[in-house]
Amino acid sequence: MVLLMAPLAGCGGPETVGEPPRVVEGGEEEPDSLIGRGGSAQVALPGVPAPACQNPYLPECRGAEALLGVSLEAPLVLGPDLDYYPLLAEELPSFEAGTLRLDPFTVEYRLREGIAFSDGEPLTSADAKWTYEEAARLARDLGPAAPYPGFGRVSRVETPDERTIRLRFDEPYAPWRELLSAPILPRHRYESEDFARMTLDRGATGSGPFVLLGSARDVLAFSANPSYWVIEEPAPPSLEGLEVRFGSGGAGALAAGEADLGLLTPRTGETLPGGDLLSALAAPARVERLLFNARRGALVERGEREAVAGALDRDRLAALAGSPAVAQSFVPPDLVPGYTPAWGEDYSRGAVENGRAPGGALVLVYPETPGGDPERAGLARALVSQMRSAGIEAEARPVGQAEFYGETLPRGDFDLALYAPGWPEGLETLLPNVPPESRAALESTLAAADDAGRAEALAAAQETLARETALVPLFVWPDAYAWSSTLSGPRPLTPQSALLWNVREWGFYE
Repeated sequence: MVLLMAPLAGCGGPETVGEPPRVVEGGEEEPDSLIGRGGSAQVALPGVPAPACQNPYLPECRGAEALLGVSLEAPLVLGPDLDYYPLLAEELPSFEAGTLRLDPFTVEYRLREGIAFSDGEPLTSADAKWTYEEAARLARDLGPAAPYPGFGRVSRVETPDERTIRLRFDEPYAPWRELLSAPILPRHRYESEDFARMTLDRGATGSGPFVLLGSARDVLAFSANPSYWVIEEPAPPSLEGLEVRFGSGGAGALAAGEADLGLLTPRTGETLPGGDLLSALAAPARVERLLFNARRGALVERGEREAVAGALDRDRLAALAGSPAVAQSFVPPDLVPGYTPAWGEDYSRGAVENGRAPGGALVLVYPETPGGDPERAGLARALVSQMRSAGIEAEARPVGQAEFYGETLPRGDFDLALYAPGWPEGLETLLPNVPPESRAALESTLAAADDAGRAEALAAAQETLARETALVPLFVWPDAYAWSSTLSGPRPLTPQSALLWNVREWGFYE
């Protein structure tokens, strides 16, 4: 997903080319970028798996959502403050504006005027209706394995005119913004194809500023969309192309001039060229979680789960990951302001002796990128070591990301799962695996009608999850940051889901 919240490049700041990455502090002018006025940007995403295909609605295309906003666009985009902002939509739906309604729960938005796909055809409400109805069928078929399972809760899609879309639900659905961050695909181009098999691996016709030229192993090449629909002033920067390399690069690629933009997960004391402390930019956004599969024999009993929880030393795990903090909630802390978390203290070390340790070796699974994931592999080994020291047999098993989210979690083919999904992704995936009370508590967070109700439901869900030992938050990862030598940035609080935030338009919609 691409973020649009930075000031527009080329707006009067000092010109900069080839300098080390730096932070643009509050009140400081954004520097001009020569590459923002032409040329191609080289992007290195070392910690991101190359998507096997380009349709973000399909589980097998896991990772394609990282490119949303490049060739495919959505009504809303996720900003650095974890709020959503309009892109294709004119404004964010709200109860005050009458575009959010209860009884039945209805979400309505209006498309901006003049939007078109890269083939010149207009993007209308008919395209949104077709896309959403196909996504709803897929979500009902796949259940929690669907990347957007919430579409399965949509009862009807209405289009009063060419620019207005209404989604009707049988009951309130709190993550409706996530659904509106899914891309709109062109009906005229794809309605004759099987949506469930439509991988878009030959490139997608979309409304974004770039068009996919081709792909090689771990590399995607894009060219500028000459008929991009933005018609307002000022015009966006004129990048001629974009080359995205997955699974390689990093700070070294930037220093060697091999990348204009990169992604790096900061670690304590880590530096970038020029001596800027990257750790100073760290902002908690992802919580590493240990999920117990309570429907699997070895961990059905609460006492068995408590035995495992009591074996964990979360402080050591956080230190191993270079994390600034042990997590006290299963969601980022800012989402439940003022809440005193349930996980304020570790489980007693005596739980192993007092409880009943599971028999046989527990299987701990974790998602792995195609090029390997040494950090998470090391974390999994540390978890297994801690459990074995407490007399609990366990083994770690890496699983490819698409398989992990599309098959392993939904089917429950594990005892323990280690993962750190973004927010709000992941809650519906948890539902089949947690005990009944925790499942009901998580469902209540999905069914909240407004943000205040959801914050209250999240706090209650954390208490229930802790009481049933359904899930233990381990630590908060420092967020991943985009950085660049010839482009401007990075800016604090950039979420991992906004990998290419300063490639697209540098904040056309502020």
